[in-house]
Amino acid sequence: MIGDLFQAKAANVPQEKAAVIARLHAVGQVVASRYTGKNARFKVRIPPHLHAEFAAFVVA
Repeated sequence: MIGDLFQAKAANVPQEKAAVIARLHAVGQVVASRYTGKNARFKVRIPPHLHAEFAAFVVA
């Protein structure tokens, strides 16, 4: 369904992966973010054609 394509997903990214975090902000719509310890957790809407790029960081 179209609504599922744009549903916000949770992503957990190590803070040392600054390029990934920057890319999430550049191409996605960050709904919420929280930086704790060595990780950054995001609630983000990612365009469907970029889901594979961030698949390693998306948590169920």
